[in-house]
Amino acid sequence: MNKMDQPKDKRDRETLQDQIQIPETSFNILYIDVAFATASPTGFVLDFGQKTPQLRITRIVSRIGMSPMHFKMFAKMLEGQLREFEARFGEIKISPEAQSEMDKVTEELKKKRNES
Repeated sequence: MNKMDQPKDKRDRETLQDQIQIPETSFNILYIDVAFATASPTGFVLDFGQKTPQLRITRIVSRIGMSPMHFKMFAKMLEGQLREFEARFGEIKISPEAQSEMDKVTEELKKKRNES
């Protein structure tokens, strides 16, 4: 933004808003059924995966890194979204089997990370 494009007074600056741009082409929703988070002193890494039960494979399809502050804001946003969803549609039940399966995959991922 050059000087000609800058708002002239405080009122003009207050009306400016950040814009969110979503690419129109090659922008697909990626379905995941497995998610992991790992942390270091400098940040967090979120791994998102897709399970193929027949082959007993979980393939990581996306990795997202963020600072501790951004991770906390992200976690709070997710908590709020979950509260709103459950208030509107009812509590999401997690079966013991589903939790057990997620725990197994999480342990396997931890082993792989410790090996590397």
